[in-house]
Amino acid sequence: MLPDDNELLVSFDEIFKLYYPRLCDFAARMLGDYTDEVEDVVQDTFVIFHKQMSQVSTHPIAVKNYLYTSVKYACFKKHRHNKIIRKYQETLKVDEPEQAFTLDAIIHAEIIGEIHRTLKTLPPGCAEVFKLGYFDELSNQEIAERLNISINTVKSQKKRALDLLRTKLKPEALALLLPFLLR
Repeated sequence: MLPDDNELLVSFDEIFKLYYPRLCDFAARMLGDYTDEVEDVVQDTFVIFHKQMSQVSTHPIAVKNYLYTSVKYACFKKHRHNKIIRKYQETLKVDEPEQAFTLDAIIHAEIIGEIHRTLKTLPPGCAEVFKLGYFDELSNQEIAERLNISINTVKSQKKRALDLLRTKLKPEALALLLPFLLR
């Protein structure tokens, strides 16, 4: 659950659990692909944040701004570094992505974070079936075999998960989830 604007974030573990998946998604969109580099960038950001945590306000907005800005610039640095390694300096631009792209990446990361947060509130069986079906793109038959349950149980768990998500998710998060559901 996201803290209110007046709540202070005090635990590094609390901050890490809240922002790690969102920042990985943000970094993946900034770098253009989800690779080991994405997790390296986010983990390095958290290492630096941990060292400087006493110098950063514990206000949720300050923490969020610090982390997103740090990841953004780490991604820019990673882009430049990769260009040097690949020896394509002449053909690749070093310019920062447009502000709209950055904002879109932040919004996408926040919505993905909201979806994952909401999935944690579902009953474990529902959440597992939902993840396997919509995120891992397994068929009902494959899910049934993997979890050793009937296909009808898979179908009913998927329906139950969707019904619960519809009631718990904000409209913008539900809109991002629709492409998964329409496959």
